[in-house]
Amino acid sequence: MKIMDFPIKAGTPRDVSRILVGAYPSAGPLSRFLIRWRPYICPFHELIQSVPVCDSVLDVGCGVGLMSVLLAYTGKVARGVGVDPSPGAIETARAAVLPEGRDIVFRRAPGPDQWPDERFDSIVCIDVLHHVPPSEQRAFIKKLAQVDFTGRIVFKDVSPKPFWMAWASRLHDLFISRQWIHIRSEEEVRRWFEEEGFSVTGPTRHDTLWYSHYLIVAEKRI
Repeated sequence: MKIMDFPIKAGTPRDVSRILVGAYPSAGPLSRFLIRWRPYICPFHELIQSVPVCDSVLDVGCGVGLMSVLLAYTGKVARGVGVDPSPGAIETARAAVLPEGRDIVFRRAPGPDQWPDERFDSIVCIDVLHHVPPSEQRAFIKKLAQVDFTGRIVFKDVSPKPFWMAWASRLHDLFISRQWIHIRSEEEVRRWFEEEGFSVTGPTRHDTLWYSHYLIVAEKRI
């Protein structure tokens, strides 16, 4: 089913919101509300630019599939797999309407050991690390590095600086996700990727409203 012209430009939060609202016609009222306003909190319109046009993508911690769906509609990927531990999120993701000729599969994966073992061109990991227990965060980055892929990891998470923005993110997740998040500094995460042998660009800041974000792009050294 084709619901929009393709590919679609997504240069602003408003553009992204329009795409996502159209892609989730069967979502419930609360889900549609959150989907509509999520692009004004998470800078998807900037994150998309860091993903190269490629054949396939693995979306780690995909939630309801927003990033994967956007990559499909903007013509960045032809196919992909999104994984997440939440059955409800995966159910919503599977109901998304994709552009004709684009194939994104969503699978429940309780942990990294259940991630797919096929090869991908790129990996995206958006707002996942702060949901991982602190003692497991370093191992999580190692698991990302061990995925069979040929290109880059586009990794975005919450910054601990400034403290009041970090607290806004903590309160947001406490209200929406009912989780107390564990924010790791971008400098430490960059070092972890470097220790895994990647060439790293960033972190770069992409703040929205009262929320702090950083982006790291990690590429395999040739």
